[in-house]
Parts: sequence; structure tokens; C-alpha cells
Amino acid sequence: MTRTRLGRMAMAAWMTTLMALAASGAEALPAGAGVKTIRVLWIGNSYTMGGNLPQRVAGMVNESKAGPRMVSRRALSGGKDFRWHHDDPKSPARTLLKNETFDFVCLQNQSAGAIVKRELMMEYAGKLVKLIRSRGAEPVFFCTWARAFRPYRKTLDEDHRQIVSAYESLARAHKARMAAAGPAWREVLKARPKLSLHAKDGSHPAAHGAYLNACVFYAALTGRSPVGLRSGRTFSRRGPKGADGRATRVQVTIDEPTARFLQETAWRVHQKFAKDAASPPASRPT
Repeated sequence: MTRTRLGRMAMAAWMTTLMALAASGAEALPAGAGVKTIRVLWIGNSYTMGGNLPQRVAGMVNESKAGPRMVSRRALSGGKDFRWHHDDPKSPARTLLKNETFDFVCLQNQSAGAIVKRELMMEYAGKLVKLIRSRGAEPVFFCTWARAFRPYRKTLDEDHRQIVSAYESLARAHKARMAAAGPAWREVLKARPKLSLHAKDGSHPAAHGAYLNACVFYAALTGRSPVGLRSGRTFSRRGPKGADGRATRVQVTIDEPTARFLQETAWRVHQKFAKDAASPPASRPT
């Protein structure tokens, strides 16, 4: 069996797992009487699923007993872009927006879209924003990062600039929030180039990258600093094969000094990119 075919089989297995997880529903802690709830819909693909971002952010928000609580729903499918989520009946995004109420909708486009299909990205981001606001929710754009290798343009620096430029343009045009994960990755890799944010494929987030994303979203959705949070630092990843030949899972916990460095970077970058027009986090009583 060729490497290409093995790679395709592995990707198919990943996509199947992704779809199953995406359909699994909400992450939440039951809110007590008087505790406010932030309802979030995540629209995107495997970048949003990386490290189980929706559940990780909800765990951070729910860490404080004083509230608020976060309830998350997902419309995620591997490799898909804004157009697919808006137009294709297979995407649950429109159904969820029609049938449920949300405070925020986090929007992540296909990772190369800002570079190779920018006009299409802008067009369908606008359509999604119109739909989201018609349902009383606010969009939050998930600004992603450049690959670790094999740039789409001449250099990875150029890829990074185009990605950030596209999402900043969307945030300004629609007076929306932006979760500046890509710029946060950039700062971390400049300060600690040996810290692995990318997974082995050079594209998706590894544990540290996924944790950094969660810290960025915590800041973007709550307006609060993630510094000092203890939730979300433990990840499960594939380990060596056992005696029976089956793959095992191992737990990996990000050490406290590294976690604090990522938290501080996320908060600093969030403050830099936060828009003056952004309103305080919306929430509704349960």
C-alpha cells in the first residue's frame, strides 16, 4: 500500500471522527439560579476541532463558580469553508441558527481561504454575519495562523500577513470581534521558536497551539484575562501501540510556567487587537 493511499485513509478516518464529534452537541456545566449563560455556536472545520477547542474554552469559562457559564454547539466539518456552511444543506449551521438562540457565533474559514480565495471568503463571511445578526447573535472571527512549512505564497511571513489582514478587514467591516490566534502564535514562535504549536502535519494545532487558541478565545468572548486559569491544560494524544497492537492514549499536561507564558501572550495580543467598538460580552439569564 502506498504512502499516498495510507495518508488518504488516515485523513478519511480523521474526518469521520471529526464529524462524529461535531454532532455530539453542547459542552456545558448546568447553570444555577441567577447565574448567566453565554451561548456559543462554533462554525468551522478541523482547526476549530483541534484540541477540542469548544469544550476547552467552555471549561475555562466554567472554572469560576461565580459564572457566567458557557454552553457550546458545533457546526464543524473537515476542510469546509464559509460558503459550504452557508449554502450546503449538509451543514448544521443554518438549522442551529434557526432553532436555537446564541450570544456569539465563532467563524473559522478554510485555512487557505484568506490566501487563495480571499474574495470568496469576504463574500460569504458577509452572508453569514447577516444571518447571525438576524438571529440576535454577534459574530467572532477566528483569525488562524500560517503553516509551519510549505507556504501558499513565497514565504510563510507573507502567508501570515495575508491571513491576519483578511480577518482584520472582516472584523473592521462588520464591527465584529476577532479572536487573534494567528498573531498570538506569531508572538509565541518569535519568543520561543522551539515550542511546538503546530502538529506534525505542520498545519493543525498541537497541544500548546490548541491551548493558546483557547486562551485567546477566553479573552475574546469574556473580555477577561486568562492569566491564572487552571482549566484546559491537559490533553489526550496517541501513544505507542500496546501489546495487543492497538494504539494507546496518553495524557499530556502543559506545565504551569509554559501555560502562564501562553496565557500572558494571549491576553496581550487580545488587548492589542481588540476593537474599540466591541461591546461588553453579551449574556442572558438562564
